[in-house]
Amino acid sequence: ASAETARHPMVLTRGHWDGALELHDSSGALVRVLTTAGAGRPADMPEGYGLRDISASAGAVWFTETEGPEERPSIWRFDLAASQRELVVRDAFAPAVTPDGGRLAYVASRFLGGGVEQSIVISDLRSGDEQVVRSYATGADHVGPTRLTHLEWSPDGARLLFRDAYEQQRVGVIDPAADRSLSDATFLPGEQEVATWLDDTTILSRAPCCVAGATSSGLVVSDADSGEVLRHLRVVTDGTSLSDLAAGPGGWFLMVTTEGALYEVSPDDTVRLVSREVGAVDW
Repeated sequence: ASAETARHPMVLTRGHWDGALELHDSSGALVRVLTTAGAGRPADMPEGYGLRDISASAGAVWFTETEGPEERPSIWRFDLAASQRELVVRDAFAPAVTPDGGRLAYVASRFLGGGVEQSIVISDLRSGDEQVVRSYATGADHVGPTRLTHLEWSPDGARLLFRDAYEQQRVGVIDPAADRSLSDATFLPGEQEVATWLDDTTILSRAPCCVAGATSSGLVVSDADSGEVLRHLRVVTDGTSLSDLAAGPGGWFLMVTTEGALYEVSPDDTVRLVSREVGAVDW
């Protein structure tokens, strides 16, 4: 990796069941294992703990840990300096922390009349105040993926990116200060698998924008306000779907496929396999 990326290590989940949260340097070499799935669980608790969803910010890594055959999710925080983890909230997943570490957004779930209600909750980590931005109800007859996934704050902490995978895979952007309903969101065109914010004029002078990944069209840059596609960046040539995407400085990207392969994409479109058996990644 170049000197540009060497200043930006990555965190990733290794595997899923009984996996690990790891810190790697930009070349992909392991620096240290931060924690493992189910660390500190009581001896009488059943096996079957998994890791997913990462948000790294302000000296900490926030992640989702699932428990048991039903994969009941909880959000945890790992303090990098203290090397300690703490439980944040149960029955919640997809943590996203603002760049300044002041607010946490996540998806909260509760069973309701045979179905499931999902809400995007924003918690002020300093005052403890909470705001419910949006709620969805999924009927008991629904069989398919979780509706809300992949939350991520914009670089200025003003807008929130989310993925809705209920009837189709689509990515939307909301302004928590103003938006209250689904109709208020700006949705990117087409079906998108994963998305991440881009605040880098190396690729496009208009920033911040929203970078979305889709198997059919590769990676495209879309305007976060209008949803307009501004530039096609790269094509995913192997036909493998993406499960996670992270944009780094200087036009670098990290992509995780549904088969667990982690790829680094350089500004000149060079693709390098970094690791395998990866679930999620963040810079």
